[in-house]
Amino acid sequence: MNTWNVQKSGGNVFRDHFAPNPYDESLSGFRFPLDKKEQESLGFYYADKLERKTGAMKSIRDIPESSADLSDGVKEDLLKTVFWDEDFERPFKIGKKDIEISQKLKIPLLYQYYISRMQENFSWMPFDGELRETTCAASGQKIKTSWPAEYDGRILSEEAYLKMIA
Repeated sequence: MNTWNVQKSGGNVFRDHFAPNPYDESLSGFRFPLDKKEQESLGFYYADKLERKTGAMKSIRDIPESSADLSDGVKEDLLKTVFWDEDFERPFKIGKKDIEISQKLKIPLLYQYYISRMQENFSWMPFDGELRETTCAASGQKIKTSWPAEYDGRILSEEAYLKMIA
């Protein structure tokens, strides 16, 4: 087990090779990128980039821009099609639930490999790996946060947040 995990977690972690996915495809890999050599030296699983099988995978440009009025035939074709995420260099498929949710929320269909979507969703959150102490805006209780000090006065403790939304 590597020293970094033991020190940060107090020793309560699984060994690195038990990770269910490659380090690059984790939130840790997004926030704390390591090159292939570093990942392997720490015992992480590394997934080599895949080569695109040109004929077998379609471009994301082939995904309809709107999910609103898809015919049953188009839906069936989408479910069978493998698309290629150029940025992440990985294939992905659009599932039945993906189509249903897109239509219900009136949003575009998925157009990225799932890790690309996760990284995009988390990219706006400020996090440098450190927590700082501040005060809950509702209760005055001391809490830890990764948000910058400019957000103080708006940050809530978990308890205050749960009371607010209940």
